[in-house]
Amino acid sequence: MRQLIEMIIQEFKEPFKDPRELRSDKRDMSIEKLFYLLIDETPRTFKKGLVVTATVTRVLETRAICRLENGLTAVVHKIATGEDCLATGHIVTGRIDKIITDSE
Repeated sequence: MRQLIEMIIQEFKEPFKDPRELRSDKRDMSIEKLFYLLIDETPRTFKKGLVVTATVTRVLETRAICRLENGLTAVVHKIATGEDCLATGHIVTGRIDKIITDSE
């Protein structure tokens, strides 16, 4: 009964306060952990050296911008120019050389 009364008193003092306790591990999350959480991958399933498939979305003079299957944007450097070069919509397979987040 005492606990119920204390909860009622607390409700009168702060009527719109969120009763859930804050999770300290969520506030102090590292950039890497947040990155993998947002792309719904793990460091084992998305890492440097992994072979991935991407769709070409834009072709520039010496590189191509691609969209990976998980929604991330990838850049293919040093593409060949000519009739057999990449075009928008082509599906390419490549190896991850570097993973760059906004914090870097």
